[in-house]
Amino acid sequence: MNSKFTFVFACFMVVSTAFFHQGCSNKAPQTPQKTAYKKQSNKGDIELESFINTRSKDCSALISAINAKNNQIYFNPTTLNKYFTSKRKSQAIYNLFQAQNRLKSNSPQKGDLVFFSNTTKETKFKKTHEITHIGVVLQIIDSQNLIFLHNSGGKNILGYLNLSRKNDHIKDGKIINSYLISKCKSAYCLASNRFSAFGVK
Repeated sequence: MNSKFTFVFACFMVVSTAFFHQGCSNKAPQTPQKTAYKKQSNKGDIELESFINTRSKDCSALISAINAKNNQIYFNPTTLNKYFTSKRKSQAIYNLFQAQNRLKSNSPQKGDLVFFSNTTKETKFKKTHEITHIGVVLQIIDSQNLIFLHNSGGKNILGYLNLSRKNDHIKDGKIINSYLISKCKSAYCLASNRFSAFGVK
């Protein structure tokens, strides 16, 4: 074996070994995990589970369906008609709850409504406070984290909310705040920063 070939072969082995070790040490980025929903069946609970992963026209249609199935726990449709100030039913529900002193900013319970503002393309940069999205509290994970049920693109899905870490989407590998504005991945678009109030059932 001549010296030139020996030199080339040695270089190849060094580069190959370095590449191998580098490949083993660089782990692929992990996909953030979603906290699994655990059904909690308590007597007298509002029935929400049957709506998970089903379809509705929009977020207000989901809440209206839940309301109808649970003996109008949130509102009487006839009464609600008096509270429309725009075409948005979510805003009308918020107005009704405000008038009935049923809004709060903390200590939610399963079945409470959760209101969000300025989540649409037309309203996301507005300074005025407009209710544009609504969901319902599905599970209290702990004192800071909760899972809510809402509608996105016609599908009724789980969302995540943590009001103590408003600018964080992920913590410890788990999603703690969902993005609510389409095609937006900034902190401004997180559920925590679009949150307006809870509505007491």
